[in-house]
Amino acid sequence: MKRAFIIFLCAVLLCLSLCSCKKEPESSTSESGSGTAEQTTEIHSQASPFKAVIGYYSSDSLNPYKTKSRTNQCVAPLIYDSLFKVSESYEALPLLAESIEIDGKKVTVSLKSGLSFSSGNAVTAADVSYSFVLAKSSPLYSDRLANIASCTDSADTLIFTLSVPDVFVASCLDFPVVERSSGKKELPTGSGRYTIKKQNNSYVLTASESSTSAEVMEQKHIYLLDLGATENQIYLLRTGALSCFFDPDGKKSNQKTDTGVSKVMLNNLVFLGFNSENELLSDARVRRAIALLTDKDELAASAYDSMAQSAFCVFNPKFATAAALKELKTTADPVAAASLLDECSLTLKSAASKVRLTKDGDRASFRLIVNKEDERRLKAAKLIKSRLEKGGLAVEISSLSFDDYKSAVENGEFDLYLGEVKLCANMDLSPFFSSGGKARYGIDMNSPLCDAYFDFKEGKIDISTFESVFEEELCFLPLCYRMGAVYYSRPLKFEGAPTESDIYSNIYSWSF
Repeated sequence: MKRAFIIFLCAVLLCLSLCSCKKEPESSTSESGSGTAEQTTEIHSQASPFKAVIGYYSSDSLNPYKTKSRTNQCVAPLIYDSLFKVSESYEALPLLAESIEIDGKKVTVSLKSGLSFSSGNAVTAADVSYSFVLAKSSPLYSDRLANIASCTDSADTLIFTLSVPDVFVASCLDFPVVERSSGKKELPTGSGRYTIKKQNNSYVLTASESSTSAEVMEQKHIYLLDLGATENQIYLLRTGALSCFFDPDGKKSNQKTDTGVSKVMLNNLVFLGFNSENELLSDARVRRAIALLTDKDELAASAYDSMAQSAFCVFNPKFATAAALKELKTTADPVAAASLLDECSLTLKSAASKVRLTKDGDRASFRLIVNKEDERRLKAAKLIKSRLEKGGLAVEISSLSFDDYKSAVENGEFDLYLGEVKLCANMDLSPFFSSGGKARYGIDMNSPLCDAYFDFKEGKIDISTFESVFEEELCFLPLCYRMGAVYYSRPLKFEGAPTESDIYSNIYSWSF
């Protein structure tokens, strides 16, 4: 009897042990992806690491024309298609568009046939022109559409009229297309890879049956997690509450995150501005000498913690059209710089000296202003100062508050300044070369480079010809293009790389 009892007791213990190993049922909170800052602890304990979850802010709109946060903006390409999408190499790839013809200021776009919104209604040219009006007045899309004066529709064709000819305009036609008259709703109707619906207190994305995407979505459902006031998204990844998030600054890249990470090239150009009214800098040879003394690779690796790529030309290093220019140097060449400075009569004080003097016998020196609130640019300024002083040019760094820095740049109170500008996907450089451009300060608008740029934009000259003029005149010095980073939870497997215009472009391959 005693032996039988022991056998029975062992069986009970074994059964209890097996039961304890079973996976806990998933809660409705985890299923819906809902959660606020106050619910963070509960989410961490209940979230499944095998659900695809991305973040959003309930305090911000998910309407693509009204959203302000970068996080919510990243969700839009999953729900809304556009005429074209921008590839990693900044090429315009047709999405809703069948074809495009560019004839000077006239751009004709034909739609693909058989397109439909998630509502079942057909996507028409009238829907596109309606969406264009909304996008044109939206802060998020207004800059890239600024050169498009108007849009008219007829049948399955759209006619865009440009203010200035632009052979790369297709890259600007990536605004979200919504069903006519739904654009002012909180969730307009789209034709993208996923549809969106409210579930409990949050949202869920479901793979759309009407999507024209050739990619098969491995994840049929994507859950949105309200990030609330949560700042530590790395922790959310580790706990499985979040599958992926985008950091546009890439500042977490040097931390031990214990997560998957993919770098994303941004179209943010960091540059050194020259004041053409400065007597020394009015000579292009001096500007070119400064460029030769500057080590762009060093700046990208050290000042930007390898979260930037040195600019071998004025355009983004990923820009496919600029591929033929990649032989250009990005490291310092002090010997060539010295030769140019000698030509400009900026002579060495003595054979053993590293001090260069002007023709009046004064020390050749420059004031470099920088926004002290940007730690990376401060580091870049110090590296530039070090390199230029090794070449005999004195540099005084003035680190200013943003307001004082902005005022000094706008009033021309600088010799050199470190700036950054966000370029549109069509590589529009008009911020530098137009009279109202945000980065025009210090540039001589009568420079041959300005005319050369608009000839290139119109297609009259090729990129190599434009780059030759640019290097000769060098009205400003491109230093590097910044990178962001996408972080993934460890269980998540994926193929392909995200792009700036579609952070979740590889979502089709997500699996666990």
